[in-house]
Amino acid sequence: SVISMNEESSLELVIGNFSVSDVDIPAQTLSLIVQPGTNYTYSGNRVYPVLNYNGALYVNVKVSDGQAESANFQALVTVLNLNDPPVLALPANRSVNEREVYTGQLTISDVDVTDNLSITPVTKPSWLNYNASNKTLYGTPSQWDVGAHQVTVRGSDGKTVVDSTFTLTVVNVDNPPVITSVPVTTADDYET
Repeated sequence: SVISMNEESSLELVIGNFSVSDVDIPAQTLSLIVQPGTNYTYSGNRVYPVLNYNGALYVNVKVSDGQAESANFQALVTVLNLNDPPVLALPANRSVNEREVYTGQLTISDVDVTDNLSITPVTKPSWLNYNASNKTLYGTPSQWDVGAHQVTVRGSDGKTVVDSTFTLTVVNVDNPPVITSVPVTTADDYET
C-alpha cells in the first residue's frame, strides 16, 4: 500500500500498512518494530522526518511474532512538501538623528529554495524610501520627522505573505541658534 504523510508532521506505522505473513500465526497477531534510519527519528512506531524533509523516506522496519523477528525491510513513506512561509529579517539599526541619512537592510529567506521571494513596504513615513534591487530602506528625516514611526514590510514567497513591523525612531538633535537680523554696518560719529 502507498504510505504518505505531510512534511513537518509524524506518522504512526502499523502492521496494517504492510502485507505480512507468518506460517505459524495469523498476520494480525504480528507486531511491527521501527528501526533506526536516515532522515527520521522515531518513538515507538511513530516516525518523525527531519525538519523540512520531503520526498522519499525509507523507514527501516521489522516484524516480530513474539519469538523471532524478520529481516530489516525498507518501507517507503512519501513525505509531501508543504509550503514554508518566508522569514523576514528587519534592520538592526532602528534609529537615526534628524537630518542624517538612514540606511536599513532587509533580508528574506525561505527553506523552499524554488520560491520566488519579494519584499514590499506596506507602511512607512514619507521621507523613507525603498530600493527593491538591494532590499534597502533609506532616507533623510527632517526636524519635523522627530519621533517614532511604524514601518511595516511584507515578505512573499509567491504563495504566502508575512508582515513584520518595527519602530524607527528619529532622534531630536539640538539645533544651534541662528541670527536672522541684518547686522548694522554703518555708524555715525556724533560729538556732543
